[in-house]
Formats: sequence, structure tokens, C-alpha cells
Amino acid sequence: MTDRNDVITHLDTVHGSPRRHTIIALRSLFRWAKKNGTIFKNPTLRIRVGQCEEGVIQALEPEHINGSVAAVTHPADRLILALAAVHAARPGTMRRLQLEDLDIGNRLLTIDGRTRRLDDLTLQLANEWLEFRRHRWPDTGNPHLLINKQTALGTGPISKSSVAGPALNGKTATLERLRMDRQFEEALVRGPDPLTSPRSSGSVRRPRSATRTRPRAPGTAPGDRPRDFTTNPQVHPLTSTSCAQNPSSCRGISPAPRGTASPPRPRPPQGPPPPPRCRGTAGFASHRWRQIGRPG
Repeated sequence: MTDRNDVITHLDTVHGSPRRHTIIALRSLFRWAKKNGTIFKNPTLRIRVGQCEEGVIQALEPEHINGSVAAVTHPADRLILALAAVHAARPGTMRRLQLEDLDIGNRLLTIDGRTRRLDDLTLQLANEWLEFRRHRWPDTGNPHLLINKQTALGTGPISKSSVAGPALNGKTATLERLRMDRQFEEALVRGPDPLTSPRSSGSVRRPRSATRTRPRAPGTAPGDRPRDFTTNPQVHPLTSTSCAQNPSSCRGISPAPRGTASPPRPRPPQGPPPPPRCRGTAGFASHRWRQIGRPG
């Protein structure tokens, strides 16, 4: 029979994420056993999982990068590795790349609508992959840049597991670490400004104020509210003339002649007065019973 001490003794042998996953699995197992009457007491009660503190991400060592580079041998995997390490592209972004996004003649690459120059390494690996793709699947109609033997017969992208394949399993320099290392290097060179980091990461977006700010009228301060010249026929700021001299600038409103008072504005029609507000529970009840009748 397993008791609480046995569970704690086993948990002392694991640390970090394995310990957290073990506690969750044991809780689920003993909760099911207690529900079905197999045991009388759950030994995992009041055993806290605790918080898993993430370590500070550091730059990758050269041997880690060299190990990942030596592990990939397929032309498609080598191109994927370059897109992550040089252009900080995410796996989902690489899966969506089209053939028209790669311009070999002009050395341009479009990632998520942003065009960038191709470096020598990425250009060389892209040429190798296109040559392999042309010889391996000469009659494919798939418009995606990265394809395999499954997607070559259709028009869809490759799967998530096909991005770099199992070549980087167990490696320290994974695609995500290579992408983050590229951003970390960019931050060290240009400073921690998100607008100067590689934009293919998807984390940099145009500020909302840059697309929704309307231009101010001439002669107004940034904090002034826009004036409505249709109801106030004064001097127009765009023509510097009065509405009497330039009636077209007042949107068809003819100004009143000098010395005459403007006609009063019509008041909106008023409906019936609202019912009197009852104060307190007793008042509300009496008013309600007068409307629907007191129960007999």
C-alpha cells in the first residue's frame, strides 16, 4: 500500500519539470483510484507542485551551433536552419513560404509581407534546395517553398514535425533557440529596441497610433478638439475668409445677414414624464402592487 511518505520519497529523486509532471500524473492516478473505491485515502493530497522557475536565456555556444549544423544534411533542413538562425523566422512562417516569396535574381526574400535582402549563406542554401526540389519533384504543382514526398502530390504546406525533422532532437541549439539567439545578438549590437530586432519573429507590430492618428487642422494645437464649422459659421481656417465671403466653405449653410439675430434652435419633443421613483423596499412594493394588483 502506497502512503504519503512513499510519494514524497519518490519525488525527492526528481527535480524541475520531471518532478512537476510526476506530481500531476500521481494526482490523476490516485484521484481516479479514490473515485472508483480502489483506495480509501489519496496520498497526494496537500502535496504542492510549486513554481517552475525558468532560467535566464543565454547566448548559444559555438559548439552548440556547430553541432546542429553538422546534424542536418538534407537541403531543406539546411535552408530551414538558415532561416531560423539568420532571419529569426518561426517554424509556422517557414511552412507558409511560397515560391514567389523568394526572388533569386534580385536577392530578395519576403517573410510575412516584409521584404529583406538575402545574405550569401541563405542564397547558397536556397539555390541548393531549389535544385534538389526541381530534380526530385519536377512535375509538382505545390506553390510552397518547402515540400516533401507527402505534400508534393498536393498544394498544402508541410507538417509541423517536418520542419527540420528529427535531426535536431536532443540538440541544445534547436530552431527556437537559434531564433532567440539571433534576436539576442541583434539586441547586443543595436540595443534592446524591439523596432530594430528582426521583424520576421512576428513580435514587432506597427503601433496603433501610427495607423489611427488623424491629421490636425491648420492652426490647432495637438490637444484641441476639432471644431465643427457647419454649426459655427466663423472664419474658416483653410481659406482664411468668412463664410459670408466664401459660402462654399461652410458646406452649404448660408450665413445670417449682419445685424440680425440667428433663429432659435428647435427643442426636441419631450415625452411623458417618467413614473415616480420609489424609495426603499416598501415603496417599491406598494408601487408594484398598484400596477399589477395585490394578490388575494
